[in-house]
Amino acid sequence: MKYPLLPYGDLPQAEDRSHDSNLAAMERNQFFEGQKGPSEVMLLEHFDLAKGNGMDDLHPFYEGVTAFLTDLLINSLGNPGQTLGVANRRMQQVRTPVQMSRKWFSIFKRANWKGSQWGYFIRYHAVLCFLDNNLPAHHVEHISMLSYALFVFSQDSIDPADLQRADQNIERFLALFQEYHGAENMRFNVHMLSHAAQSRRLWAPFWTTSTFNFESWNRQLGLWVTSPKSAADQVVARHFLKIYVHSAAHREDISEHARGELHQLGNHSCLEDKEYSTET
Repeated sequence: MKYPLLPYGDLPQAEDRSHDSNLAAMERNQFFEGQKGPSEVMLLEHFDLAKGNGMDDLHPFYEGVTAFLTDLLINSLGNPGQTLGVANRRMQQVRTPVQMSRKWFSIFKRANWKGSQWGYFIRYHAVLCFLDNNLPAHHVEHISMLSYALFVFSQDSIDPADLQRADQNIERFLALFQEYHGAENMRFNVHMLSHAAQSRRLWAPFWTTSTFNFESWNRQLGLWVTSPKSAADQVVARHFLKIYVHSAAHREDISEHARGELHQLGNHSCLEDKEYSTET
C-alpha cells in the first residue's frame, strides 16, 4: 500500500485506499496490503479515527520512517563503507547523558537497533553523522527536517510556534521524500507523518501516548508463559504469586524462618523485575 503525497495517476484518496484494504482484510481474514482489518472503534458514532488516535512514535516513526529513510540514504551511495565508517566514529565520540538509557552501538549493526536507539539517533545525531560525509547536501537538509519535527514532538511540552514550524517541516519533508525517493516508497508509516502535528496538537507530546512502557514488559510477559494453553491465566497467576511472595516476606504473622525463605525466593532471578525488563 502506497500513499503518494503529490498527484500520482488515478489513485484514490488515502482514506479510500485504507477503507478498501480494511474491507479486503476482513473478507479474506488475513493481512492485506499492511492492514490487519477494520478497527472496532470505527463503529463509534462521531469518532474520527485520524483525530481520535493519539498515535504512537515508536513503531511508525522510529522503527518505521527513520530506519527506512536511513537505509534508503545508505543504499543510494555507491560505496557506503567510507560514509558509514565516518558516521560510526562520530557516534562513538558522543558522550551521552545518563538519561539515555540505551546508547546505540555500531551503525553497521543498525538492523539490531531498538526503537529507543533509533529515536536518539534521529532526534540528536543523524544530521551530525551525515553532514559533510559524502551524502548530498539536499539529503542532509531533508533528514534534518524529520529530525527537527520529531525532536519538537517529543518535548515535555510544546510551544505552539514550535509545533507550527514542525508541521511545516513535515509538509516539506513529505513532498521532498516523494521527489527524492519515488512514490513507490511512500509507505503508510511515511503517510502517518502527515497526521503527526495534528495528533500532537490534540493529544499533547509523544510521551503521553508512547508505547515504549508497554514494550518494556514484553519479555517479562513472555517468560511468564510456559505453555500455549491458557496463556493469559498463566500471566495473571504468576503476577499475583510474585506480589504475594514479596509481601509475605514482611508479614509478622509468618514465622521468621518462612519470611527468610520467602525473602530469598523474592530475590531469585525468576521473580526479579530487572531480569524481565528490556527496553525497546
